[in-house]
This record gives sequence, structure tokens and C-alpha cells, in this order.
Amino acid sequence: MWSTGAAVPREDHYRPYLETIALDAGCDLSRLNGASVLNAHQQTDLAKVLGVVTAATVDGRQGTATIRFSDRPDVEPFWRDVVAGVVRHVSVSGPVQHWVESRQGAIRIRHAARWTPLEVSFVPIPADPWRHYEEPFHVHS
Repeated sequence: MWSTGAAVPREDHYRPYLETIALDAGCDLSRLNGASVLNAHQQTDLAKVLGVVTAATVDGRQGTATIRFSDRPDVEPFWRDVVAGVVRHVSVSGPVQHWVESRQGAIRIRHAARWTPLEVSFVPIPADPWRHYEEPFHVHS
């Protein structure tokens, strides 16, 4: 699971806001299927590629993906940590083509109504906390 759609606190040059992302037809998965799985969004070094997204979906409530880890020896420790439940968090990134701004009382909301995820990363601290999920990964050997 790469997103539950949780609102994420952000800040820009204007002021703080909550960011939400489309997990429906507004999420263009054309680049995520076949995309890299990275170590903490490190996009400038091929050694940071841990695997590949083999399938990605959204259902209006969450985004999920199936990934395949690289067979490289340097990736083995990451795979073992995922299997052991030590590495449990992922993040996704990509450009936003259309923002919709709104308010909930005094809180500014920016919704990425059209966006294109480009990669999934294993990260130490995720923006989307998955608080209600015991095991966000289903590991198949």
C-alpha cells in the first residue's frame, strides 16, 4: 500500500496546509506501472533502485502496488528487513498537474486532483502513517 489518502501536513511560502491526493481516475498510473522502487526517494543514483513496480492500482480509497525486488546482493538486506517487518513504510512522489484548493474552517486544503506518481520509495518516516494497518505489506517469496 503506497497511500491511504491520509491528509498530510505541508507548508509553502504562504502558510501551512493539508495535502490530499486523488486515488481515483485523477491519479494517472501510466508511469507508476513499471516504475522504480527507490531507497528514500534517491532518484539520481542507479544503486538506489531496489526494485520495480510490476502492478499499481487505485480504488478511490487507497493506492496499492506489487513490486519485485532486485536480485543484486546489495539489495538483499532491504528485502530481509521488509520480510522481517523492520522496514514497513513507503512513500510515493510525482508531479501534480492540477490542484484544487479549499478550506475546512481555518485549515487550508490542497488536493492533487490530477497527478502522476513516478516512483515508490521505502522510507524511514512516511507522510501517510497507515495508523490502522497492522501489516501494510504482503510478502510473497
